[in-house]
Amino acid sequence: MLDDLKKINQLDRDRVGDSIKMLPKQIEQVFAENKSLRLPGNYKNFRNVVVDGMGGSNLGGRLIKSVFADRLKIPLEIKAGYELPAFVGKETFYILSSYSGTTEETLYNHKEAKIKGAKIAVLSMENPKSVLIEIARREKLPLITFDPKFNPSTQPRMGVGYSVAGILTYFMRSGLVSVDKKEWDLIIKRMEEGNRKYSSEVKEKENPAKQAARKIFGKMPVIVSGNFLEGNIHIFRNQISESGKNFPSYLTLPELNHYSLEGLGHPKLGKKYLHFLFIDSDLENKRVQVRSELTKKVVKGEGISFSVYAPKGKTKLQQAFDVLYFGSWVSYYLGLLNNENPAAVRWVDWFKEELNRKVGKI
Repeated sequence: MLDDLKKINQLDRDRVGDSIKMLPKQIEQVFAENKSLRLPGNYKNFRNVVVDGMGGSNLGGRLIKSVFADRLKIPLEIKAGYELPAFVGKETFYILSSYSGTTEETLYNHKEAKIKGAKIAVLSMENPKSVLIEIARREKLPLITFDPKFNPSTQPRMGVGYSVAGILTYFMRSGLVSVDKKEWDLIIKRMEEGNRKYSSEVKEKENPAKQAARKIFGKMPVIVSGNFLEGNIHIFRNQISESGKNFPSYLTLPELNHYSLEGLGHPKLGKKYLHFLFIDSDLENKRVQVRSELTKKVVKGEGISFSVYAPKGKTKLQQAFDVLYFGSWVSYYLGLLNNENPAAVRWVDWFKEELNRKVGKI
């Protein structure tokens, strides 16, 4: 059915596929609209950085943390939940990221970050109901907003381009990282080329994303990568859950070699439901590359199926965006194979309503 465009359009009535196609435009939009952004003079000499966001709103921070781990000279923490780490203080760059601007955990943490004197910045979509934008304007905080015109699905996880570009803009303006414009141009170009490989019009026999989704279908996927792609496989896991309507997991090398392999033996019945997807980068430490090959032998020896994806690109950032784009399409097709609307999040919506009913809004 992955080649049945009529069936795809019936299931994808909220245009998740179009949102994926527009991911490069999301990035270009944020960069173009924030060329003149400058941080206040006292936003410098940070000792640590926190990106505070939930679900789709922290995905950009996770990708950046993994890819730039060997270049960031101060610690970066991803905060997902209530209450701040004890280290947050006057020398903390605290980025509040909420796609909707109404995420309760992020609004809860703003109050404490303010009390602690952290240097706060805000990222949110343009939304008249955005409490976070209202706070930023009232307190004169650095603010990046975006009109989500390139995310017709309206789902935050499908607006990951806004998240990555917005958070990265703050990092570049604060001098924490730098990215050459030529590299960004190449990344955008390759993602646009990806549409000609992965989009629904491309038949399954010629479409690597459709083929990968087919291998995962009916299985519990376990995504494996080295450390610099950990942010990516976290995003991949989230999108498989929300867009693919499938329960996944992820593991990183070399850590998994120190405990996970011993758990593959049981339950015996469960083995036929597992499928390992190895994201094998040629930029990883050589010992990690050997570890990946040995891990495949263990997985195969236990009678568990696996497949491999080799990201393309000459730098870690290029490969990270290659995996981001590939994973978005695979998750989308998995949702279609499961005969589901990839945009619908009925349990997430139910949970928010029940929580507000029981304890009220913040």
